[in-house]
Order: sequence, then C-alpha cells, then structure tokens
Amino acid sequence: MDRIRRVSRARLWWCGLLCVLSVAAAEAATRKYPAQPPAGDIIKYGSSGNTYFPNGAAAYVGQEYIDQHMAGNRFKAGDAPPSGSGSSQTQKVPVKSAVKVSPVKAAKAAAGIMRATVAGMAVMAAQAAVIWAVDQIPDFDSDGYKIQKKANVPVDCTSGGVSCWKASPLTQPFPSAESACQAWFGTKPTLTYTSTYIYNNATLAICYGKTSATSNPVGYGLAQKIGTCASPNVLDGGNCFTPAMTDLADADYQTLESALAQVTNSEWLRDLIKASCEGSLSPGRCYEDMVDQRKQLGPAMQMGPKSSTTTTTTGPDGMTSGTTTTTQNRYDYTYGDTFYDFTTTTTTQTTKDGQTTTTETTDAQPAGEEPAAEEPPPEEEPAPCSANCDGPAYVDQYTPTDKTKEQELDSYSSRFSNIPIMSAAGNFFAVSVSGGSCPVWSYQGQLQVYASSMPIDLEFDFHCLPWFIVLGPWIQAVMALGCTFIAIRIALL
Repeated sequence: MDRIRRVSRARLWWCGLLCVLSVAAAEAATRKYPAQPPAGDIIKYGSSGNTYFPNGAAAYVGQEYIDQHMAGNRFKAGDAPPSGSGSSQTQKVPVKSAVKVSPVKAAKAAAGIMRATVAGMAVMAAQAAVIWAVDQIPDFDSDGYKIQKKANVPVDCTSGGVSCWKASPLTQPFPSAESACQAWFGTKPTLTYTSTYIYNNATLAICYGKTSATSNPVGYGLAQKIGTCASPNVLDGGNCFTPAMTDLADADYQTLESALAQVTNSEWLRDLIKASCEGSLSPGRCYEDMVDQRKQLGPAMQMGPKSSTTTTTTGPDGMTSGTTTTTQNRYDYTYGDTFYDFTTTTTTQTTKDGQTTTTETTDAQPAGEEPAAEEPPPEEEPAPCSANCDGPAYVDQYTPTDKTKEQELDSYSSRFSNIPIMSAAGNFFAVSVSGGSCPVWSYQGQLQVYASSMPIDLEFDFHCLPWFIVLGPWIQAVMALGCTFIAIRIALL
C-alpha cells in the first residue's frame, strides 16, 4: 500500500510540474522583452516627456527601436521562426523605452559632489537647477563657480568713521544696539536684559529688562547711534555690517539638497543628473540609480499583411470551381515596465462560388476552452434558533462498573495470549529445564591502582527480584505485540 502511495504521489508531482511548465510557457509566449537601452542614453539623448507617468513626474523617452515577433504565432524572445517560414511571418513593432527619474536621488548626488571637491562645486554651481535652488534659499549666493552663505561681520567700532552704538553713561562704542544694551545691563546687578527696541529711523534704541520681582520687561536704558554706515558696509536691522561670505556647513548642504529635490523642470534635472553622473566613478551605474521606473511605449494595435490563396477543383462533370481564402492578423498590445504582451486575432475570408464567409479566431482565449464558471452565491446562514433551542436531554455516556483496571488488563492479556498466532509463537522458543534456580551473575575481584587495591563485588540479579517477576508477563506481552505488528507490516507491505 505504501509503495502504491509513493508511486501515485510521484505521478501527481510530475503532472503538477508539467502543468506549471505549460502555464509558464503559455505566459512567456504572450510576452516579449525588447532590448533595453542604457538609462544613461535615454536621459542624455532622449526627449523629455512627463505625460507617460502619473503625477507629472520628470521623464525621458528614448529612441525608437524596431522589435519583431512571429506573425500569427506567439513565441518567446529569441525563438527562431518555424521551419520553412520566411520573413513575411514576422511582425515588426516600433517600441520606445521611457524612464522616470527621481529628483530626490539627483539632489542627493549633486550635493555629494559639491561636498567632495572644489571642482565638483564649480561644475554644479553652473547648473540651472542649482542656480534656481540657490535663489530659493535666503542668504545663499553663487558667483557661478562657488556657492556660499552670507555671513555679515559686525563693523570694528574702534577704528572710527563707522556707524556704532553707545548706551549712556558708557563711553565704549558697540557694533549693534543689542550689544550696547547688553553691556549697559551688565553694569546693573539687579537687572536682567531681555530685548532691544530700535526706533526713530534707527538712530535710538530702548534697552528692556526686568528685575527678579517683575515679570514684564521695562525700559531702563537708552542707546544712541553714532557715526555713519558708509560703503562698503551695509545697514541691516539698524546695525552696520561689513558684507562677507562663508563656505557651506553640513546643515547648509542639507538645505540646498532639500531645495534641489523640488526641481520639476525636466531639462534642468537632465543637466543636473548629467553633471552628477559624468563626474562619478561609475557613470552607467549612476544613471541607472537615478531611475525610479521604466515603461515601454508603442502602438496599441497593428494590422498584419494580407495573404491570399486560390485553389481550383474539377468536378465529376468536368466543371471547375475556385476557392479563394484571404487571411489577415490583427495584433493588440499592452505594455509593461520592460516588456509588452500581444494577442493575435486572425480574420479569414473564404469565397467559393460567389459566396463569402468570414471567420475570426483569437488566441486571447484558447479555442474550445469553456469560460470560467460563475461562483455560486454564498449560502445564507440559518436564522437563529427561536424555539426548542435546548436540544436533546443530557444523557450520561459513562456507566460505572465494579471492574478495576487491573482486571481489565489481565483480561486483555489473557485474550491476547490465546490468539492462535500468539500461541504458536509463544512456544517457539519454549525451553524446559528441570530443577535449578533463577540465574544470578556475580563477580568478585580486586582493582589495582598503583600501590592501592580496591575490592570489586558485583551481583546482577535484577530479573530475579519480585517486582520483575510480577511485571515480566506484561513486558513479554508488550514486546510480543510490537514485534508481531512489525513482522506483519514487513510481510504484507
């Protein structure tokens, strides 16, 4: 029985494998994977177009590529035409590859190059996308070669001839009204500086502070501007500064990267990606990493060429008749990321004796295949019980008896021993020995370890002990039952 099961399982396994392979072949036969141009070629030389992807994402469409598949038959890519067929049995399909790029990835790559080298910064600073991003960030500026951040330096009030602030009665000038007020409050141990209010055309400032007993700030001091903020210094917030620029810090690069990630102009983004990838160690890999999604583009439908055959037959009366058969294929296409699927619909017109009949077949669904059966409606659940819901009366399934488990086991052992096959096997090894006693194995000796001696006195009489004698028949019965089962299984299976 076990062998039959193993054979049946093996057959089922092979049948399942063949079904899977046939289904996979059928799916592969409907699908072609045209040659894919490198992402770098599409991004650098393709036309920009964002209508092929959702959300108006930046995308580029590569050059048209002429792929072909078997006419009227569906084969996997690379399969040879059937024997004896010519070039007329192939159908050409113009396809294009489109890629959607990621502005976030492009921004990250561009920021990385700007961080890395001065030359990389110079290349990126000239890109239209970077120029746009710099314009969106306050205090950022670029001269076309380097991007920096504005960092105005307070004027040196000790040199004279510049605009500074004094808080009476202090005589020391300070570059800003805030610093002058803070210095004034520094001379008042009971007061704490809070803020500065500049007014009167940025010539006067009130110094606000508070004591430990007050919660609201009060104006205590007055600061006054002295001098003039002349060029090249600049006035910013009532204070005079010397204009200066500083290199970007890590936080500034992150700000620039975030601004670049908002670029939606396809041409700007193309230049940004080209500048980033062409300067990398692996340009091809860099371009591929910029791609978020690929998509194949092509015609939704094509008509194949017509083919006609004419046959002439001669009847018994010597009259001849002709039959003309015209066949034409229509191909319907759907496109995926790197492939396209197609179905073939063949229209055949047969003209005989002036009568024309038209038939149409399609491989979208194999001929003779029944449509999928509709699923039966779900069964309605019965309504909840409303009457007589208690069910049948409870009946105790167990009735106690006077028998004990020992009596039941003794009865089973007796009945089992009286089975013919057990009776025959039970006397097979029967040995009758008259007299004697239960065998006991013993050993006495000495164990020598260097100069020491240890007595050894061993005695094995376990199977002569009372508990073993009582349990011996049970052990014999269990072993006999197990051996019998194994013997029958080997003999029959």
